[in-house]
Amino acid sequence: SPTFALSLAESDLRQFLELDRPGECQGAIEFANSLTAEIKDIRQSMDLFSIESEFERIVSTWGQEANILWTVVGAGSSELVARRAIAAIEISILKSLRYGQASLISIDLVGSPSGVQVTMTDNGQPYGTAGAAIGTEILTELTGGTYRVKRAGALTIANATLS
Repeated sequence: SPTFALSLAESDLRQFLELDRPGECQGAIEFANSLTAEIKDIRQSMDLFSIESEFERIVSTWGQEANILWTVVGAGSSELVARRAIAAIEISILKSLRYGQASLISIDLVGSPSGVQVTMTDNGQPYGTAGAAIGTEILTELTGGTYRVKRAGALTIANATLS
């Protein structure tokens, strides 16, 4: 288990330092760093998998054919910002499906040290705020007032910045 392996590395480090053999610490430190990086990679891929699973759950619950495409680029963000971004995306997806009857939704996330820029585009009908006012209020609150929707030709484009 990763916890057990890190405990062994910690034990080795303590022993080497107690015996005044700091030169032998390097191997234990490198092992701990490597294991920590692997755990981080696994957790990130699990997070990506769980996001995609959530999108699939939403579409299957909706019961009509719809595809969700998504990309994530840039720096990571705090867990709080990530959770708010996921909640905002879920609400936006539901608005696109329910009120816009969209069959294709594209989500682009750009992370930076200051936050996450979310852009969602769908091919649904214009839905304005009719019947969707509560969702819009929630999105405005989640995004600190940065949620905006516009219509460009046959597309609905929603943008928000979460920080």
